Amino acid sequence: MHIILYLDIFLFLNFAVDLYCLCLTGYLMKQRMRWFRLVGGAMFGAGMLLPFMMYPESLMGIKGIFWSAGISMGAVGIALGRKGGLIKKWTLATTILIILGGIMNSLQIRFQITSFSFGIWMLFFSSCAGAGMLLCANVKEAVHKRNTLYSVQVKRGIRKTKGVVLLDTGNQLRDSLFGKSVIVMSDHFLNAIFTTEERRFIQTYQENGYIDYEGLLSLDTQRKMCFHEIAYQSVGNPSGRMLCFIAEEVAVSEGTRIFRKQPIAIGKDSLFADKSYDGLLFADGME
Repeated sequence: MHIILYLDIFLFLNFAVDLYCLCLTGYLMKQRMRWFRLVGGAMFGAGMLLPFMMYPESLMGIKGIFWSAGISMGAVGIALGRKGGLIKKWTLATTILIILGGIMNSLQIRFQITSFSFGIWMLFFSSCAGAGMLLCANVKEAVHKRNTLYSVQVKRGIRKTKGVVLLDTGNQLRDSLFGKSVIVMSDHFLNAIFTTEERRFIQTYQENGYIDYEGLLSLDTQRKMCFHEIAYQSVGNPSGRMLCFIAEEVAVSEGTRIFRKQPIAIGKDSLFADKSYDGLLFADGME
């Protein structure tokens, strides 16, 4: 009896099965996966079996077992790396491969499905699963972002302004003068609560980069607003100073959380350009 082996179908089917097993292993191990590494591992696993298919006697006995284990471990190492336990990943991938092989054989015998057709369905299923996982990740990120956006109202006497702030866990600004965490808000958002003289003072500060103390002393509202500077340091950007004032009241999420005598740093509008929020809220007291 002669066995006809179509190399293209053989390589394609093994590549599809290996890719699926590697993806499923990485997902179950909760590991960050890179497609080029997954494809490389699947190609290695499929390609390295080709010489043994040409000479099947080389897979017999103990030597064949070691060769098979080495090839599969190499494929797992390329696709998922050694960090986190290569043996553990290889054991899981091998278990998935054995179970998948049994399912494939049962389906082929019962429904008379060719290996090539099965490989097509495997790739189709893997692609759909990958697209679904990517969609779920994007939706999760969008929901997380939405859950970290809060409505906010800044009040000063009869003057009020409403907007949206982002809960920023990286906002570690603290006003050493008052010993409180600082909210950063855009200049444009805060304009509604400032008087004409205060707007002129803020504009002068932003243009010059330092406080005009003569103009500060001439402000009739300085006693309540208490304009002063705070230092900041952000990752990847140079350190600097921002103008800060004390807001009478800041109500977050329709008043469910209220901060009184709250320090607010006035950020440049460019910081919030093309953003869906008007300020950065600190995490302290919100999470």
